[in-house]
Amino acid sequence: MDTQKKNIIAITAMFAIIVAILILLLPVEKKNQRYEQFGRLAEAAETDDRADYIIEHYEEYPSYITKLFYNDPENLEFVYNYAFCKNNYKNMSYTDEELNSASVPALYMYDERWCYETIGNRDELIKTEGCAYVAMTMAYIYLTGKGDIDPVILGAYSDYNGLNGKISAGIMIENIGKLCEAIGLKGEYHNFDAEFGGTPVESIDEISSLMGDEKVLIAATHGETFGGHALVIREINGNMIYFNDPASEEKTVQAWNFDEIKSELMAVWVITKD
Repeated sequence: MDTQKKNIIAITAMFAIIVAILILLLPVEKKNQRYEQFGRLAEAAETDDRADYIIEHYEEYPSYITKLFYNDPENLEFVYNYAFCKNNYKNMSYTDEELNSASVPALYMYDERWCYETIGNRDELIKTEGCAYVAMTMAYIYLTGKGDIDPVILGAYSDYNGLNGKISAGIMIENIGKLCEAIGLKGEYHNFDAEFGGTPVESIDEISSLMGDEKVLIAATHGETFGGHALVIREINGNMIYFNDPASEEKTVQAWNFDEIKSELMAVWVITKD
């Protein structure tokens, strides 16, 4: 074999080796690019197909959805399901059981009928900031038997009319009465927060006296048990109190000793038909 042929073979072999190396490096480069762009989501995608799907369809996911994963990886399932549930609200309706319930129906912020909807023009979701809107929806359905109001409508009205907080998209507690008026209900405010001029509640009888037929009580809380939250007071039995908690089915079915949570009650709105 002459020298020229040997050189051609050597060059060809070297070129083949370089190509092979580049081919081997491509997945590494792609992985590095993923990590650089998606951080912990790319890390999750190494072992979780849901995270991989989100990356491959990232243009379908608004930033206010994906940020929920970065704030808490436990939200991966919720973020992943956005692509499949984002249009649910367009066709939402209530069940006959909800519309005709003998007691206040339990509704939840994470209900896929509305959980992915934003509050007005904010980037916050009903899922994360919509407790008062869900509680008000429970009250409206129970008192009227109608299904023309939902948490998204209430959140939008509150946002457009300046009833929400400047930092949070949740409605300010003192504005719930205005929201009641907008949907044909009436709200009576009872302040138990000493910091804002109220008298702390001491006895469960004070709450029992507010309850009655054709009334729904919405409690505003703060503290370790429920956090800054709005809940429906569903029932009182002796010294035990029951809530419809928009954020938790588990807490909804639980009975609470009033003496253990009374210090967390900031206020109660008594909602009636106007």
